[in-house]
Amino acid sequence: MQYPYYMRPPDSFVILTGSEGFIGRHVKRYLLSTQQKFLGVDKILPKSIDGSCDLLDGTTLEEIFFRYRPTKVIHLAAQTNVLASVQDPFEDALNNIMGTINVSKLSSKYNVKEFIYFNSGGAIYDLIDNKKPSETSKTNPISAYGISKLAGELYAYQILKKKNINFLSVRLGNVYGPGQENGVISKFINNASNGLACDFFGDGTSSRNYLNIADVLSFLEIADRSKLFGVYNLASELI
Repeated sequence: MQYPYYMRPPDSFVILTGSEGFIGRHVKRYLLSTQQKFLGVDKILPKSIDGSCDLLDGTTLEEIFFRYRPTKVIHLAAQTNVLASVQDPFEDALNNIMGTINVSKLSSKYNVKEFIYFNSGGAIYDLIDNKKPSETSKTNPISAYGISKLAGELYAYQILKKKNINFLSVRLGNVYGPGQENGVISKFINNASNGLACDFFGDGTSSRNYLNIADVLSFLEIADRSKLFGVYNLASELI
């Protein structure tokens, strides 16, 4: 397929998928603060803006790669609602597996140097047998979302290793922070600020990991400085 000629961007250029989500908006600020040239790609962007693209639209996505020739891809775009994944696993798989395959194949084709994949920590490990999983712990997703995110990581790794692309998978705990619209932390803060009760479910003995978005950005800075590759859990004591 032939595309019109465009002037190539600077030698260092980042494509950030899922740029308009909660984590994506913070990553954009990080990239700006470190003066990295980038393009945010998200299907909710207005059609008139560069970067408006559904990752399942391979033609438009390749036009973006051809035009911007990225040296790094940060892949955040995903269907993240666990309940929605159970109700419609087909749609979940399309977004999280096929979307990731499309991005990975084009990253390989256009000789990207680095690929950062944002995975889930709590959704992919066997937390019944291992409450404090390491990166080598057994994986055992219990939801369609966990299955699709783990599959996305495996597909990306297999596709990218053929070109020796620096692959980094970040398995996150439950991220919270300023600007988050959903999530229990933001709900509790809003309720407490308005004098409302905070609802608890179960007997109060269960626990989950919560990770501040500032720690995610700190890790990205370390990854940039140290050229990390491989799989890393990013969480506090418990996933």
